[in-house]
Amino acid sequence: MKIIQVIDQFDPKMGGVYSSVSSFSDAFYCYTDIDVGLMSRKGVVNLGGGLNQIDFKKEPKIKLQRILNFSQKVGLSEAYSFENRANTVLHVHGLWSLFNHKMVVQSVDYGIPTCIQLHGMLLPAALKFKKNKKLLALALYQKKDLANASLIVATSEIEMISYRELGFKNPVAIIPNGISFENIDSVASTVKNSQKITTSKDRVAIFLGRIHPIKGIEKLILAWHMTMPIGWTLLIAGSGDQEYYKKLEKLVFDLNLTSVVTFLGLVENEEKSQLLKLADLLILPSLSENFGMVVVEALAARIPVIATKGTPWSDLESYHCGWWVEQEASDIASAITEATSLLPNALQNMGDNGYALVRDKYSMKNVVLMYVSAYNWILGLGDRPDFIIEN
Repeated sequence: MKIIQVIDQFDPKMGGVYSSVSSFSDAFYCYTDIDVGLMSRKGVVNLGGGLNQIDFKKEPKIKLQRILNFSQKVGLSEAYSFENRANTVLHVHGLWSLFNHKMVVQSVDYGIPTCIQLHGMLLPAALKFKKNKKLLALALYQKKDLANASLIVATSEIEMISYRELGFKNPVAIIPNGISFENIDSVASTVKNSQKITTSKDRVAIFLGRIHPIKGIEKLILAWHMTMPIGWTLLIAGSGDQEYYKKLEKLVFDLNLTSVVTFLGLVENEEKSQLLKLADLLILPSLSENFGMVVVEALAARIPVIATKGTPWSDLESYHCGWWVEQEASDIASAITEATSLLPNALQNMGDNGYALVRDKYSMKNVVLMYVSAYNWILGLGDRPDFIIEN
């Protein structure tokens, strides 16, 4: 079997999409002998199986040596040989990209089945951003690409329902993002030196993710202003929409929060590990999330989480490892007040519960096995798994 992944931009600035694709690639390399390739606008990276001259544990993902420079004219046939096309699946990450669309069209020409992973891009709140461009894309090519896909991947039931409400009838697999337990202990034990992140006597709440209006960060800032928890600092880590970033910085200044709210910019790799080690609480105030990979990463590091009901994280309450609240600043503030009033050992107990949740439901090894079953079904090599829902 050969899996060709397609993503428009393979870049840390893409936030959760980049993180999930990177983890996906690592996991197939670690747990299977399946050939896995990755295509982006910048080139082709050969990742696994018979193509794995690259050792993921030694080579940084963005500086892989097997990047082939090619123009938009180069496609599947130039990047891969297809002596055994019958056992190949094209796995497309995300929507709207003309590059992704081109790869889907070529996969049809070569008779290669296509799996499209939505990554939250059809959720109602996401469709409101650049709405006219997305409606045009749907009319011109995206609707056809989705309708003709052999399989759609959603990470939650909420995402599948949103997809169905748009009228699509093809099979949908509900497969969560996962995390590798081989890497979890290193998150908790890593001690790094960083110019951005320094230890503090204060306890620390963090936002970690892409800076974009859909993340609802202004509501988190307003909630922090409402509560002003004594002995706590809020760190906002991420990059993205620069205009929105400046608005957030101005809001912090106008509310006189500069002494208790700090913007870190993009953190990744070692700095991200240190930030998770430092944090006592993660807050995800998103208007909409198909999954929220950062929640899994925080829970795996035994950090309790506050997430809004724009995310699919009702398990935070079921497992007693966090708060699942409405999206208004006042609701987020109430959760912050409760969380920051708890003694450290109470938060630690919640963090332990979160670790158990991730261990039970989001092990990357189990997620990989789900994908393998889905690919086998697409290729006619196995029965339909229970997590694939046919209309």
